[in-house]
Amino acid sequence: MENGKLSERILKRSVLRQFHNDNLENKMRSAAVGNDCAFLCSEGGPETAVNTQTVCFGGSKAGFYAVMQAVNHLAAAGAVPVAISDNITMPADTDEAQLKEVVAGIKKAVSYTNAAIRGQNKERDSKELQNKEQNNKEQNNIEQKDNDDGSIESADSRFGVICGHTEISSAVSAPVVSVTAFGKDMKGILFARSEEDNMQSKASGQTGTYIKKSEVKMRPGQQIVISKYIGLEGTAILAQKYRDRLREKLPAKMIDEAAGYEEMISVLPEAAGASKSGVCAMHALSQGGVFGALWEMAEAAGTGLSINLKAIPVRQETIEICEQLELNPYRLLSGGSLLMAADDGEALAESLIQSGIPAFVIGCATEGNDRVLVGSEEGERRFLEPVNQEELFGAL
Repeated sequence: MENGKLSERILKRSVLRQFHNDNLENKMRSAAVGNDCAFLCSEGGPETAVNTQTVCFGGSKAGFYAVMQAVNHLAAAGAVPVAISDNITMPADTDEAQLKEVVAGIKKAVSYTNAAIRGQNKERDSKELQNKEQNNKEQNNIEQKDNDDGSIESADSRFGVICGHTEISSAVSAPVVSVTAFGKDMKGILFARSEEDNMQSKASGQTGTYIKKSEVKMRPGQQIVISKYIGLEGTAILAQKYRDRLREKLPAKMIDEAAGYEEMISVLPEAAGASKSGVCAMHALSQGGVFGALWEMAEAAGTGLSINLKAIPVRQETIEICEQLELNPYRLLSGGSLLMAADDGEALAESLIQSGIPAFVIGCATEGNDRVLVGSEEGERRFLEPVNQEELFGAL
């Protein structure tokens, strides 16, 4: 088997089928192709979203990318992250300073996530409360600390590490970090009740049936919107790893800007914004890039696609770096972008733009199973295929 994600066929045959358990059917909804989160349920309905990500690239920043990927998948499922568990495996020749760098990356991702959550909460709060929080923040700068037990906290923390495991092993040659993230309802997305259900609940005296909007899949005719730009996460990693090599061909300013893309890879803001603007389904880009994400989203919905290749947003830095390293930017690790399906994609994109988030309509879902990429030249069409090999792995 090749490096990267398992093929869909092998995943279903050798992994998902082995874990199927009818006894858990009423207690959870498992992850599947195109649905990266599982949901733990209670008597009242689904309550907790769960996602696990493992990163074996990125060196000392493996922890940072693992947390951000897990959190992004929660956001795409309509969940606000509340906690993570981490597992850090370091090579046998690791010194303590290198371990601290990996932990610092996790700490940085926790800080980024808390900042995004605070931003969402402020938007919902009254202006008076916003001003109060701002005053408190100015008086008390957020101070993070490492506890003796290894947990990470902050003075204004809503999200953090609750447990984990760290070990040194000769079985790995670079840091490997696995993160399991847990999330709760982002109001209006993960859990929502219809008026009909509420009426039935009151009549029967029951607590009601939850309808998970994340189960309302993309439908034919809906427009597909993408946030920010593809390849941000992969571009940042490549710029950091091959800085000296790239500077032989590209301006230093361009490389430095590309390396800073890691600060753009949270999709919590656009997921929260989309939840108020008519989104039907969301999917976080990750390994396999935009091509992989489009395929997975369509596969989960059982629809076709018609995508305008020229409409897919990509930064010039990504194009230049991929050209130098002979990589395909459309298949490159793309944390930081979110695919969204909506009846009125233009309105959704405009609402995100108004909140300061770049967003673009790139196509629509169609009847049938044909997933078509329409090129810039008239009549140019080709079929989208599953992406199993992440471009980044070829460079690393």
